[in-house]
Amino acid sequence: MLLDALKPLGSPLARGSQAPVDPGRGLVVRVHEVDGRPVRARVTGPVAWTAGARADVLERPGAPLAPEETGGLEADLTGFEVATLLVTPAHAPESAVGPGIGAHEPAQPVATRYWLHNSGPAPRGNMPVAVYLSPIALTADGPVTATVRVSSELTDAPVSGTVAFEVPPGWSAEPATLPYTLGPGGFTLTDITVTPPPDPSPAGTGSPHGCPTTARRTRTWWPWTCRTGTRARL
Repeated sequence: MLLDALKPLGSPLARGSQAPVDPGRGLVVRVHEVDGRPVRARVTGPVAWTAGARADVLERPGAPLAPEETGGLEADLTGFEVATLLVTPAHAPESAVGPGIGAHEPAQPVATRYWLHNSGPAPRGNMPVAVYLSPIALTADGPVTATVRVSSELTDAPVSGTVAFEVPPGWSAEPATLPYTLGPGGFTLTDITVTPPPDPSPAGTGSPHGCPTTARRTRTWWPWTCRTGTRARL
């Protein structure tokens, strides 16, 4: 038998939930048989189990499993079968003492159209807040209007923040910032005005998209997003 995963019950990130996970409420154990033969697996933990059940990959409980007198659980597996078990501990395991190694990483903007930015691998999704702007590219010799959409992927909590628009030197965006407060699954649409400088670089030079030659000016692609605040770059 091989242990594939051990995690607290629940997947709040996949559901867009802000609810914290609690190992004392339940754990998920995923194992698989490695020899290709039927086997009876016995699963024990740091504390006794008081209840258990077979489950699918979405952690939906199926056939119940009765704990042994010693607090372990047994489950029958066929050859190479992958099994997901839900187990309930008698009490929450004691937390480790010390700061640990999980330092908080500063939130960074993530481009959902990542292939336009050459900035790394595809985002994994599950972004709590996303920002979109249309049109995604502009060639302008005067003020233009763009529509900004801010949407929340959270399902059980409100979210608030501010979109700050970053423009090249000489350009301006009105408004320069856009506060938002959204309920679960909510969104907002707002028009902004982007004004180029009086003498922008000629269009059609240095870019197949008809954008000015300055690198920052060609970055008219959306969106950018982060957890605590949102930046949009023109």
